[in-house]
Amino acid sequence: MLTSRAAGAHGREAVMSGSANMVRQLEEMLAAGQHYEAQQMYQNAALRLASHEQHAQARVLLRDGVGAMIGAGRLENATQLARQYVEICAQSPPDDAGDGADGVARLVAAFPAEGAEQEQLTVLHAGIKWTAAGKAQGDARLHLAAARCHRALGEHGAAAKHYARGFAPAEFAAFVAERCRASGKPGEEDLFACRATLQLLALGNAPHAHALLAAFAQQFEPQGLPPTPLLNFSRLFVAAVEREDYVLYTMLLDEYRPALSRDPSFFQFAGHIGEVWFGVPHKKGGGGLMGMLSDFMS
Repeated sequence: MLTSRAAGAHGREAVMSGSANMVRQLEEMLAAGQHYEAQQMYQNAALRLASHEQHAQARVLLRDGVGAMIGAGRLENATQLARQYVEICAQSPPDDAGDGADGVARLVAAFPAEGAEQEQLTVLHAGIKWTAAGKAQGDARLHLAAARCHRALGEHGAAAKHYARGFAPAEFAAFVAERCRASGKPGEEDLFACRATLQLLALGNAPHAHALLAAFAQQFEPQGLPPTPLLNFSRLFVAAVEREDYVLYTMLLDEYRPALSRDPSFFQFAGHIGEVWFGVPHKKGGGGLMGMLSDFMS
């Protein structure tokens, strides 16, 4: 009869032997072009590992599978394995979450830099949904990667929604300036700047709203931007929110009402901001907060 120590060693050897055999089988399948069969083996093995609480090993296996499929040019198979990676992350206990969103971001970055945006978005949207279960907005790194994919595809409304949550105000400002030049009319720069600024404030991010305004102005150097009433409002409104000064908040909305009337949705944004920062109940309009910015940037 084996002692407990010997039994443990024997068990580890069996696992290592089984793993080595599986790796050989997978290599043979991939070499023979049996990509779907290899995908199924990766997935089934990962499920078995996860069912035995071996989540870290399951993630490593799937990560290796994604890399192998990308190396073979099989992006669809890689996408399915990457989605399962996200599922395993979601199932993992908090103390066994491994790299979490970082791991998802690295998987997505392993896809080809061009031509794989749809596959990347499939994985990113799954990752955002998972991370949003713990955060109201989801992981900012995944939002930023999604914004870049949508931007590359020319899906500007979707890109705007993710940029607003991507924690990259300078890049967001460059995107807003790009959309302003492409679809705005002369003299509408302040409309684009104000809209994006209000969006960030409505999401509770005053520091990035401040940074976006400064970065947006730099996009129009050396001529700069004229100090229009709407730009003045935007700067002062950010200051009011940063100070949590409700009196100034209401005064600015009243004083700059004519400028804000250039786009009636600005008052919807202001209502969201009042609710987020000052606890003032706000009646929700149709289309939702994110939809307003999406339509404007399309």
